[in-house]
Amino acid sequence: MTSTDLAGSTALITGATSGIGRATAVRLARRGAHVLVSGRDRGRGEAAVDAIRAAGGKADFIAADLAGGKSDGAGAEGCGSREHAGLFTIRVIRVAS
Repeated sequence: MTSTDLAGSTALITGATSGIGRATAVRLARRGAHVLVSGRDRGRGEAAVDAIRAAGGKADFIAADLAGGKSDGAGAEGCGSREHAGLFTIRVIRVAS
């Protein structure tokens, strides 16, 4: 694996439904990572996943509202638990106000 080849990696990106988070998700997917798009808005998350897949990347959406500490049960805080250890190799935590 070269420094630009992320094939076989899985990246969890919070705030990936728009802005810098989405741009990061797209960039990592282009480099071969399976991207876990995490955010509050399911519609925007699914749109981000659709765009990544349309460009040939691999992505899935995880609904999570980290500001309120609530998620659909498979949220980003759950992915960081021991139960999900090894699920992802890259974690990008984007803090938004």
